[in-house]
Amino acid sequence: MKIQTANKSFCVDGTSKEQGKTNTFFMGNQNQAEDRVEEKRKQAQEKALKLVGDTFAREKKIDDDLEEKSNHIKQLEEENLQIENQQKKNEASLKDLRDHYEVSEDSQEQKDLELLEKRNQSQIKGRGVFLTQEDTERLKEIDEAGMTEYQKRALPILDDNNENDQLIEDNKKKILAENAAVIATKLERLKSTPMLKATQEAEEIKKAASEEIKGMLIQDAKEHIDEVQEETKEKAEEKAEKEEAEQELLDAIKENVSEQEKQTETIEENAKETQEIIEGASDSTDVTKELQKIAEEMKLLEEELKGASVDRMV
Repeated sequence: MKIQTANKSFCVDGTSKEQGKTNTFFMGNQNQAEDRVEEKRKQAQEKALKLVGDTFAREKKIDDDLEEKSNHIKQLEEENLQIENQQKKNEASLKDLRDHYEVSEDSQEQKDLELLEKRNQSQIKGRGVFLTQEDTERLKEIDEAGMTEYQKRALPILDDNNENDQLIEDNKKKILAENAAVIATKLERLKSTPMLKATQEAEEIKKAASEEIKGMLIQDAKEHIDEVQEETKEKAEEKAEKEEAEQELLDAIKENVSEQEKQTETIEENAKETQEIIEGASDSTDVTKELQKIAEEMKLLEEELKGASVDRMV
């Protein structure tokens, strides 16, 4: 049975025709949250590892560079050692030549040899050796007279020694530069401690990720609580609507029953009055028959109304 009200149509069970909303919290949301947490933790781990790895790679490159410089210094030192050994041999050869040609160290022949050596050095750019006017005039005399056998054999040895001296000097400058670079790099490393900083920064990355993950979990929990509260609120509203609908149904039934009762009372009163009329007019057969017919029709109407009332209630 259905009863129509001003706003809604209700069934006898008290439910509304309007379909209620259904709010469902999927447990899959929890799995999604766990996946997000795992992804955030994985990203932080990868970032921290990359930071440490990049720092280690830079430090490894610096170590390789330091090792290369150290090896270069050793190579230069060994080269200088070999050159110095060669110079010692040259000095021995010069002494043998002086002894062989009986040339004293303070003789004119030895002085002219040293002047010839000076001229050769002055012709090499960057040596910083210059001839005086007196040197030039004396060299002209030597060239006109020609070099002695001792000078011819000793001059190449002296030139070789001078070249070796220059090589040793250049190598010493390179060694000094390499040592300075090594010291500067080591001092800078002591100041910055890059690997320690990288490790600390990696820990900071992990810590920040943990804080972010914690925030994500808290936010997810709040959102879940809000969803549960909203679902509870909607269920309460649905329950209130259902109770209101049931109350409206009861009120409508009471109103219909009251109306039917009034109609029944009216019919009963009319039937009673008709019966009285019939009894008072018993002397007239035609009138009696007519009134009896009316009474029967009214009783029939009464039965129909009662039946209609029951149908509306069912």
